[in-house]
Amino acid sequence: YHKDCRNIIQNYNISDNNTYNEYISCAHVSLEAWDSQYELLNVLYKDENIIEKPTPIGLLGSSGWYLPKFTGEYDPTIVTSFGLIGEKNRHKLASMFLRPTTWYEYCYEISINNCTIPNHIAQRPPYNNSTEYNRMFVDGIYTGYFRNTSDNDCVSYPNNCTGHIADWPCGGFHSFVEQQTYHMNIALRSNGNESYSNGYQHSQLKEMWQAANATNNHIIMMWWEPDSFMKSYSGTSAAFTKITLPSATQECIENVVSPIDRCSSDMNKRIGSSKGSCDYPVEALQKIIIKNLIDICTHNSQIAYNNPAYDVIKNFQLSSLQLGVMFNNWIVNYNNTIIRNDPRIAVCDWVINNFDI
Repeated sequence: YHKDCRNIIQNYNISDNNTYNEYISCAHVSLEAWDSQYELLNVLYKDENIIEKPTPIGLLGSSGWYLPKFTGEYDPTIVTSFGLIGEKNRHKLASMFLRPTTWYEYCYEISINNCTIPNHIAQRPPYNNSTEYNRMFVDGIYTGYFRNTSDNDCVSYPNNCTGHIADWPCGGFHSFVEQQTYHMNIALRSNGNESYSNGYQHSQLKEMWQAANATNNHIIMMWWEPDSFMKSYSGTSAAFTKITLPSATQECIENVVSPIDRCSSDMNKRIGSSKGSCDYPVEALQKIIIKNLIDICTHNSQIAYNNPAYDVIKNFQLSSLQLGVMFNNWIVNYNNTIIRNDPRIAVCDWVINNFDI
């Protein structure tokens, strides 16, 4: 919205707490815009004339339901919707997919000593009034814990018991998990703290996956690719494995609930129409360039030729396979220990080795 980020950078003083707190993120270029951002981009392009027309960068993006490789090996039927849909699968899902437990919940609802005595699950209780309360996993301190709750109880509630699926928070990425599970009759339900959507924060989703890996518990959750966190588990028993749901169609995508309705207090709005219960489509990710970048790069040039930055960005293309090579150079999983190399070196090495591209 600022049209020229140089103004913000020039006014930003990292040593001054006041300007530090007032700093607003700004960029001349964004190389990963999704369809869910279409309305905003349309306003910036057509109405406010701030950005150039978005163009594909070459990367394909997708989101959906994911489970660990070890879960798919345990029961291959649930890697597709055929092993999830219907009452015949209700009790199986409720028994397999238990509810994740926050550090606070484990220590003050399950532990008989409030975690004051270390065990293999928690070394200590979370600090009072801290961000540790809602943590799902803390390496070396809290391994995470998955438990049966009344939602999983198929003895008391044989027709209403559900397994757990971890949904996204409101805002940001677009999810329609509740619409999918309701209309496809899949006995899965998210139990996050967000009102109505029952979603989780992205940090909690990451920790949930780490906890499932550490405790060998089954899990289903919303995620997306390309993504570095997903890459960090490639080649391991907890590698992200996508569940195949009924294929997306134009009619289905036109009938999925909106991001606003997904978080509505009205259940009818949240579940929407049965026509919108399908898988998530593959998207061509877009490249966003602020409209006056070409002027910024050529303005008051003191050299005989223009700054090449604009042309480089304008012509820049990257495929999913090429990005995968950069991820491989950046993130290495060695004996279940994630090692992150210098990202700049990982990218620059790829550029040198593929300079013709």
